[in-house]
Amino acid sequence: MSGTQFYAVVMAGGRGERFWPLGRRRRPKQLLKLTGEKSMLEDTVLRLFPLFAPENILIITSTDYVAAARELLPIPEENIVGEPVGRDTAPCVALALGELRRRGAPADAVAAVLPADHLIAPAVKFQKQLNDAMEFAFRRDVLMTLGITPTYPATGYGYINAGDELAPNFRSVKRFVEKPPRPDAERYLAEGGYFWNSGIFVWKLATLEKALDEFVPELGEFARRLAGAPQRDEFLVKAFPSLDRAPIDRAVMEKADNTVVSPVRFEWDDLGSWSALRSRLAPGSDGNCGRGPRIMLDCRNNIVISRDDHLVGAIGVEDLAIIHTEDATLVCPLGSDQRIKELLARIAELPDGQKYL
Repeated sequence: MSGTQFYAVVMAGGRGERFWPLGRRRRPKQLLKLTGEKSMLEDTVLRLFPLFAPENILIITSTDYVAAARELLPIPEENIVGEPVGRDTAPCVALALGELRRRGAPADAVAAVLPADHLIAPAVKFQKQLNDAMEFAFRRDVLMTLGITPTYPATGYGYINAGDELAPNFRSVKRFVEKPPRPDAERYLAEGGYFWNSGIFVWKLATLEKALDEFVPELGEFARRLAGAPQRDEFLVKAFPSLDRAPIDRAVMEKADNTVVSPVRFEWDDLGSWSALRSRLAPGSDGNCGRGPRIMLDCRNNIVISRDDHLVGAIGVEDLAIIHTEDATLVCPLGSDQRIKELLARIAELPDGQKYL
């Protein structure tokens, strides 16, 4: 594309509470090796090559994880930026915008914004679709999200109601629907024309700047101030904590009239729970899977994760997550793994609970 550049922004600030006790505040989901020999953050960044040059990949993470990310990733150290506090995805996007502009990225540069902890395959299909999406966004002033074709009536995802086709594999958006109740999700699945919101976005910097100024002007102003700040980290420590928490979907996408969805043509999973991970670890004929030494007698459909020096034995149990680490063990029905946050709230009330979080 003449006159513009491709940039990738990887949002890597999550804490990974849903994978407790393997995931902790000091060891979040994106730094875990859940499906292979590399962390999810490594897989995400390596999947971007060669579509993006290393110097054009920006990681926005917590200051607590900057050092770990710099050890893992083959990109310039200064491209890994730490948020002093978590403020959700809208402030994260504004931070990325300000940082790119501070580095001299032109207004017509196109940025892809994506989470650090999704399972995507194969990489070649992902790169092809992302390239097409960025080419489309360069030609038009749109705010784009990639949409996932629903396979079941999920209530944990936001939905996108697609409208008219604008070009092959690009459709206008009628509306966004936040995590619907099950009857509505079932209706969306039956009607068709609805997609899960993947959390992957594509836009020109100028288009994003205009949207922030219109819908969340404090974030537009923050991005401009960051772009002109001589000392980035000092500015962030002072200014970032004062920003309101907000997801980019609600802050901008749901309000804009120039949103576009591109249905994905690759395999996608956000691996949001132990249940989701179980389906990805090639269970045996009995449905059991996991890592570490284990003996399972008359057991079915369990996921067991343990240390190499710790044997797990189970008899006659089904549909459980059994997760053992050096200082904590989780046992719960896979259908209840969404309640882990409740468990962590109780742990936090213990006199020494913080060491387990």
